[in-house]
Amino acid sequence: VERSIKRVAAYCRVSTDTEDQINSYKSQVEHYTEFIQKNNEWTLAGIYADEAITGTQVDRRIDFQRLINDCMNGDI
Repeated sequence: VERSIKRVAAYCRVSTDTEDQINSYKSQVEHYTEFIQKNNEWTLAGIYADEAITGTQVDRRIDFQRLINDCMNGDI
């Protein structure tokens, strides 16, 4: 049975611009990139990221909205 390759994306959030959070962002990107690439039935469609501000409305999370739009358009 032939399986199609799925386009998979990751969404990362960091809470501040501190060095710890910048390292957290880099760690998240590295983790999800490796995780997705390890699966032979997946291809990395992109990494989406926003700064997490407590109580922020979803519509203000630009990359989250872009991720949803890409999903709705069948890109992911």
